Formats: sequence, structure tokens, C-alpha cells
Amino acid sequence: MPPKLALAPAHGSTSGYTDSERLAALNWLANVESAFLACRGRHNFPKLLLTEGQLPPGIRAERQADRSYNITETCPDCGTRRTYSTVPDGWLGGLKIHYRYEWPDGYRVPPGAMTWITLDDMKAEQWTRVREALEAADKLARKAKRQAGAAAGPRAVPAVRFNGGA
Repeated sequence: MPPKLALAPAHGSTSGYTDSERLAALNWLANVESAFLACRGRHNFPKLLLTEGQLPPGIRAERQADRSYNITETCPDCGTRRTYSTVPDGWLGGLKIHYRYEWPDGYRVPPGAMTWITLDDMKAEQWTRVREALEAADKLARKAKRQAGAAAGPRAVPAVRFNGGA
């Protein structure tokens, strides 16, 4: 089922925006990978936790000539990579970390699309897909249960015992 988009932009006036942008937004939302929708705004980046001196899967640290490190974390769900750097002594240099992101092909919305769709639209599309998948799985489970019952043959009716009266 294709997503439903508003006929007007999500963020105000239609001036300067084209139908082709609206169609591109609709096409992207209808065809984007579910993992990309699920990760929007909440990636599952691995934690920077050393185990027996080893970085966990999905984290790479590259030492630079100035003794700083570029640390790259990869989301296992969608493949988005974020990189940040330490200062030369190894510390992160304060609480403000500047992240650089690399998104997989198809993750980013087409130019102008965020005029037409919002994060709520993306979440609604994701939940529509989840609901449809759950309903399909439930339907298959009910069908399998019916088929298993039919294969067992007719059910025996339990004998009813009477107490013979008083």
C-alpha cells in the first residue's frame, strides 16, 4: 500500500516546490528499505567497549600521524557509518563531539522531499509495514494450525458420563 502524503508541503507554502519533488518524495517513501525507516533518528550504533583488548564488531579505530584516532561506528541494521576524532592524547576533547556521517545508497531522501514528508510520515510508513508483516505472519500461523488440525482427522468427542440419577 503506497504511503499517503499531504497535497501540500509539510512545512508551509507551496511556492517554489514542484510536483516532481512531491512525486520523488512519494516514490522514496514507498520504496525505501524498511531498515532505513526503522533507523531514522535512532541508529543502533555499537558501544565503544573493549573486550579483552578488542574493539567490538562494527567499530574501527584508525590512528593518525598526530596520535589522534578516527573512530568509525557502523549501524548493524542499516549500514550508516559515523566517524569522530579524538584529540592527540586520545581523549575526545570535551563533551561536544562532531560526527561525520556516511549513509548507504538509498538512505537519504531526495532533494526537496523533506518539504513534503516529515519524520512522523516515515514512522507511520514503518509501522504500516510492521503491521502488515505481523498480520501476514498471523494469517500464515492460523492457516498452518487449521491444516494441522485437518491432517489429524476428525476430533473425537469426549464421552459424557452420567451419574445415573438420584
